[in-house]
Amino acid sequence: MRESVKNIFNDVYLFFFKKKGKLEDLFLKYPDNRLLKSLLSHLITEEKIDHMPCMNAMYAFFKKYSVEEITDDSYWEKVIAETSAIYATYKCEWCKQVLLNLMDIIEQIQKPSMKAA
Repeated sequence: MRESVKNIFNDVYLFFFKKKGKLEDLFLKYPDNRLLKSLLSHLITEEKIDHMPCMNAMYAFFKKYSVEEITDDSYWEKVIAETSAIYATYKCEWCKQVLLNLMDIIEQIQKPSMKAA
């Protein structure tokens, strides 16, 4: 699951910032993927933000918390605090939706260790 998130971020980066590939190809490669849809949703919004730093911050957040071991409830407190900080920096619906999708994926990845904690 971590690898698919990495691939989606890479492919969206290539599509938007390097102008490589076609939008249709992304949807064929990742059919019905909520993360892809949320990353692409900024195409239809009026929000004016610098997407690259925001995407970098969100992916760094994902990498950090998708591998960090859960030892107690402070893990989720840190996840929420960092999510809030990223959202406060960019203050846009697009960022919020991508972060919510990433938190959901992190929760899925962490479920086995949540039972052990």
